[in-house]
Amino acid sequence: MADLTGWLKADIIAHAHVHSIAAEPAMYQEVDFRNRVVRDGKCYVVLTGSYLKWDRSYAQDANYPITRIGSPKAMIGGVEHDVHFSL
Repeated sequence: MADLTGWLKADIIAHAHVHSIAAEPAMYQEVDFRNRVVRDGKCYVVLTGSYLKWDRSYAQDANYPITRIGSPKAMIGGVEHDVHFSL
């Protein structure tokens, strides 16, 4: 997921279907051709979680680890251009 920040510019990059829940900041650099400088950027890499119960599921059959049920919640600031997550 973090490799996507090298070529995909977004405030939030979300990935699903991995049966995990996470939200981590990732830094990237981009070239500002207009001002001829390299700028640092920040985005969040988010794993969207799962709602699959483990007992008697294909996750248990495949011996995947037990994970929390739910999704991260995002608070997106409209004025400050800021993002906060609760897991």
